[in-house]
Amino acid sequence: MGHVWTSQWPGFLTGLEAGGQGEHHKVVFNRDPAAPPVGAVLVSCDGRPAAALAWEMAGRAAGRWSLASRRMSYAPTLFIDQTNPYVRRPEQCVFAVDGAERSWRLAWRDLPPEVRDEGFAAARSQRHTAPIALRTWDRGIWIELGGFNGNPESADGLRLTPLKAEIAARAEEIRAAPVVVFDLRGNNGGSSAWMRAMAESLWGVDWVAAHAPQSAGVEWRASAANLATIESYKAEMAGDPGIMEWLTQITEGLTAARAAGRELWLQVDEEPRPAAPGATPLRARTYVLTDYGCASACLDAVDLLKSLGAVQIGQETSADTVYMEIRREPLPSGRVAANVPMKVYRGRARGNNETAMPAHQWTGALSDTAGLEAWVARLDAAASSR
Repeated sequence: MGHVWTSQWPGFLTGLEAGGQGEHHKVVFNRDPAAPPVGAVLVSCDGRPAAALAWEMAGRAAGRWSLASRRMSYAPTLFIDQTNPYVRRPEQCVFAVDGAERSWRLAWRDLPPEVRDEGFAAARSQRHTAPIALRTWDRGIWIELGGFNGNPESADGLRLTPLKAEIAARAEEIRAAPVVVFDLRGNNGGSSAWMRAMAESLWGVDWVAAHAPQSAGVEWRASAANLATIESYKAEMAGDPGIMEWLTQITEGLTAARAAGRELWLQVDEEPRPAAPGATPLRARTYVLTDYGCASACLDAVDLLKSLGAVQIGQETSADTVYMEIRREPLPSGRVAANVPMKVYRGRARGNNETAMPAHQWTGALSDTAGLEAWVARLDAAASSR
């Protein structure tokens, strides 16, 4: 676009740390010995408490500030001056260091892009992306699902396809394990078909159909651009028969609606909800591990697993609206693109912008897999003894 993004910073960046004592903006990146040190906790700036400053500097522009996931994601921008005329950058700040409060006058200077990128990486290091794999651990099976990209040829897809097959092949072994953990750390969504297929292999197709969350359907906007977008997905996902069947149903529905002059097409499950079988073959106790970035198809996975009896553990998830299936539409100038939702849920059990709350909250580092395993083992031992 010919525009150079410029900004200033005071030589340090903060990240948001959440735990039993609430949320704290803590210095996580420092390139100035005279600035607050790494680990210093923000108290206030220019008389504005830390939470109020974060809302003013980042929250108003970010939106949905009531969500912990938004506060976590945008916390690194708290001490970046992007020359926004509607905010007043801090000049004098108080930080808690080693139990004592100290005041710093901020020295603002240009923020080079390479330093910005390094700082953002450090500030966002609290999140951890699980690999896509199945492994054993002390109490059973740990299924790592760090992404749900719907394209079978994507990096996720190339791992999810064999993982789905492995789960189907080892279903009896997994069902008989004492504990199965579905690890969604780092998962931002994609296609909900992956989790549905894995769940059907373990709980059984009929059991999943009888217990999975239901809605009144989804309404698609029957526009030419939406139809063309869905058609384009067929070339990307031709290797997955299940997804291809779903895409064909949508293109046929949109085509029929357009021919009839209707602006919307309601996609509903044509099959009646079956009666639940007497039992599921899965005997394992199940847990779903989440973090604050879980959204879209990741949330669908949480909804499904919890409906099947899994206990949510870890962190509160992100949230999504009932407007889904985004396509990108460049505007005529070529300088701006709109992200356009193609469908809207009707009657979804989980509300608009509603998070999923864990039954047990993890307050340690998301990258501490060994610590998480020990924690889950203790939780499960307590649960199984009741």
